[in-house]
Amino acid sequence: MRGVQPGLRRRYLCGPPFLYGSPSIVEFLCLDRFCASVFGEKAFEKFGKGFISMHFSDQHSGTTHKKMLLFKFALPDAKNMADMNRLVALIPYYIDLIGRYKLSSQARSKTESARSKAAQEAYKEQQNARQEALQKRKADRKKMVEEAEAKLGAEAIRKKESKDRARQAKKAMPRVRMTRAH
Repeated sequence: MRGVQPGLRRRYLCGPPFLYGSPSIVEFLCLDRFCASVFGEKAFEKFGKGFISMHFSDQHSGTTHKKMLLFKFALPDAKNMADMNRLVALIPYYIDLIGRYKLSSQARSKTESARSKAAQEAYKEQQNARQEALQKRKADRKKMVEEAEAKLGAEAIRKKESKDRARQAKKAMPRVRMTRAH
């Protein structure tokens, strides 16, 4: 799964898989009669096909709100929209439930360390991607220069080589600084 933080575990209850950082979160969110009416064995066979995912976080970036609760559902045909009633009823239920939940200090520290580790890994991946892109651009540029040189005539190649030699000689010369003496 893309974007899943390291240290998160998978847990399969009766229905969908849950990704979590602390087991107490899943127990708090799923051990309830209301959840059993959607995620129970028989109920999940009927209503679970419309449920894709639920994601909640207190570190959401990109919007003005830090705290986020995101549900994804697969919508059925217009004739079967009544099957979505129980899934849609989960939204206000989970808003209230998550609003009451307080993470323990130990679970919070584990979560923070997992987040920082994931952020470091993402940063390393971005750096590697930038480095590869830079190397590719340099190789493409060098290839274009070589192709352009191949198209040039003998006189143009000789002029270019003399310019390159002059540039190299200029770089090799010591720098002289002139200062004004008072």
